[in-house]
Amino acid sequence: MRVLAAAGLLSACFSASAWDPSGTWFNLDPNTGQTHHIVINGLTIHGFGQCTPDPCDWGTTPLTKLVATHDRGNEDRVEYLALWDFGFKFTAMMISRHPENPDYLIVKTYDLYSYKGDPRQDRYTIEYLKKSSP
Repeated sequence: MRVLAAAGLLSACFSASAWDPSGTWFNLDPNTGQTHHIVINGLTIHGFGQCTPDPCDWGTTPLTKLVATHDRGNEDRVEYLALWDFGFKFTAMMISRHPENPDYLIVKTYDLYSYKGDPRQDRYTIEYLKKSSP
């Protein structure tokens, strides 16, 4: 699998203070058709999709921190971006902390089939993941 580096994308969702998303995060929906769980370690992410009987291993890819700033130049909000190239589709994942509960992530996943010439419909999902206990 070829891994892509993030470039030219910026999004904003929450205060950038000292939040560290490192850890193992599991989807709250056991019947998801997308992300089973992710493991974040610094600026790398290992993704696992929902497959049967075991989760599909998406592999590890860089995690890029994207920071939105005000005109003052101070950090204001941040999201993290991960990109995978599966050969038949590109998957982009935007990860942000839930604004009301730091034990939850909001994960927006974009599956782009048309970019690779696949006839399937491109799709976009929003999922909520909870950090596992150590």
